[in-house]
Amino acid sequence: MMLVTMTLMEREEFIVSWLMVQESRGAQWRAARPRRG
Repeated sequence: MMLVTMTLMEREEFIVSWLMVQESRGAQWRAARPRRG
């Protein structure tokens, strides 16, 4: 695990970028497959 050797700032940037990727993927997934109900 590289997260242990990361500095606090690097880890924060990594988490923010990862969350942005997850959010964009979720938006694409919702657009492709609208929720039923």
